[in-house]
Amino acid sequence: MKIRIYSFIFLLCLLGCSGLQDNDPYLRSLGLDSISLEPLEAVDLDQYGFISCNEFAVFENDWMAIWCPRDQYFVSLLNFRTGQEIPLLRRGRGPGEFANPTGFDAKTRSLLMSDSSSHTIVSVDIPQSIAAGRAMMDTVLQWKDVPYMVRPHCLSNGYFVASGINPSTPEWFTLRDSEGNVLSGLPAPFPEEIKSMNMSALASFVGSTIFTSSPSGDLVCAAMVPAAALSFSSVVNGSLRETIRIEADPLRSTTIKWNGTPSKTLKRNFVSVRSDSRNVYLLYSGEFVGQSDTSDECNRFIIYDWAGTPVHSFILSHRIGSMDVRNGKIYGISIYPSIRLLIFDLPDYSK
Repeated sequence: MKIRIYSFIFLLCLLGCSGLQDNDPYLRSLGLDSISLEPLEAVDLDQYGFISCNEFAVFENDWMAIWCPRDQYFVSLLNFRTGQEIPLLRRGRGPGEFANPTGFDAKTRSLLMSDSSSHTIVSVDIPQSIAAGRAMMDTVLQWKDVPYMVRPHCLSNGYFVASGINPSTPEWFTLRDSEGNVLSGLPAPFPEEIKSMNMSALASFVGSTIFTSSPSGDLVCAAMVPAAALSFSSVVNGSLRETIRIEADPLRSTTIKWNGTPSKTLKRNFVSVRSDSRNVYLLYSGEFVGQSDTSDECNRFIIYDWAGTPVHSFILSHRIGSMDVRNGKIYGISIYPSIRLLIFDLPDYSK
């Protein structure tokens, strides 16, 4: 009976998701059929004292870095099988401490974190930190205090990208050198719709951008939370070159109200992004803020290749708020009804 009840609930979820796809301009634009995925297992993280999660990344041997602000630390390493925990980034303004972390990017063996207060990006060596039982980190970038810049994301060769609006040149995001100097940029999406925004609203709009980059650091994907906008770009000779841009859902259709507080007319779009050398993985919502009790989590998992071509679409049977992809598995964290790590098997769609 219990299995039948769960199956019935999942069927209702699929029917609801089908309706979302029919009504959602972005999902319709994909032109893909969606495959449903059930989790292989769920790991209770509440037992280890975690109650929320901003971002996380999974590494080898069941270790994960989890960005969950707590009393003394922003980020910890956790073995989700044994419960062993190693604090990484301490709150504070001293050496090796973070006051205002704004970026989180995981590589194969390292975690990159940016701090807007100290204008630094540090790299935490995960295997060394596990072996030492403490954070083993180096500063990889430290830029001067420059205005109009948020969410810096480290690339390679001393470059990084960052969103942020300069009133004189309203760009979506820019490529910068190691000191923060602008090398090139890309214009903001939906140029007609954003004309009516004041500078504060425009800064919030553009600043709500998340990034991922290829392991080589020369390919970049930018995704927006408040709009269905994606950019696939490459870095060539110190300049951004956009391969393709996707603007699927005009802002006017969402009747956005920029009043400094969450609005039920504000649609959440891309909420998490990851990548590897082949693909970009996106977690997509398409729901309005406050539409449901769990509207800050979603279950649409979309895959693109680096050319900007949609490859596959999945419907996760359980909503998640953040995700990672490692070794053929999708890892997602949900905080409803309590915080759990959900593990899905990612089918080999290349065959």
